[in-house]
Amino acid sequence: MLILTDDDGRNPRVVSPRDAQVLSFTYQPQTNTLWLEVLRDSDGDLAFKPDDDRLPYLCTPSTGEPATPVIALDTIERARALLGESEELSLSE
Repeated sequence: MLILTDDDGRNPRVVSPRDAQVLSFTYQPQTNTLWLEVLRDSDGDLAFKPDDDRLPYLCTPSTGEPATPVIALDTIERARALLGESEELSLSE
């Protein structure tokens, strides 16, 4: 979990996803951008494992908004569905 505060340490707010473990982060002061690499509990088993999704998230600290995925989660699910279908087709041939 990544928590940001104001300069004086007040107003704490969680900016990382609740269902994820922050693996690393990088702040780019030129663009006021915070990049996070998170491990998301993608199978919902309440545990973080190497086969869970490792995803990039983006946050602009001055907005107070939480980080958002760089690639939308529904896009990832659609890609998985397409890859799953193509794997099934190649196995049945």
